[in-house]
Amino acid sequence: MYHCGQVHFHNVLITDLLGPSLKDLFNRCNRRFTIKTVLMLVIKMTIHEKNLVHRDIKPDNFLVGRSETTAANDVYIIDFGMVKEYRNSKKQHIPTCERRSLSGTARYMSINTHLHREYLPWQGVKEAKGLKYRRIGEIKQAIGAAELCKGYPIQFEKYLIYVRGLGFKDTPDYVYLQGLLS
Repeated sequence: MYHCGQVHFHNVLITDLLGPSLKDLFNRCNRRFTIKTVLMLVIKMTIHEKNLVHRDIKPDNFLVGRSETTAANDVYIIDFGMVKEYRNSKKQHIPTCERRSLSGTARYMSINTHLHREYLPWQGVKEAKGLKYRRIGEIKQAIGAAELCKGYPIQFEKYLIYVRGLGFKDTPDYVYLQGLLS
């Protein structure tokens, strides 16, 4: 980052020029990544080490380095407009704020977010926004890890079961998760 601040009443962030998003790459690959590509895209978990939760994780918000640079295989998280601290300066977990309006992209929200359990469409759901979010949450809860990960290596199912089992205040074991995908 070269600059962050205001210029003539506009918020400005100046960074290196980056390459395409994961969404763009996915579309270029006929909407299918190989297992090798997925494993290469395991994102560094440093954002949580900074006591932050992104709240809008989706393929559009991950960019890769430009192909003609040494950063071509690096992945960058962008769009920090919805970032929130989840631990205070003493590393204590900030209490949840239940029953707030939902934020983020419904398709990629956690089940807890759909249940209004803080912020940590599945396609085809056509309803008013509030009902749509609730319906998508119900669908996500009803689909088991085995069904959702059918046709993929068993490690994906184990990963999903582990993540779904985490409590709000739990710190993920990133070494374990990365080990599953190694």
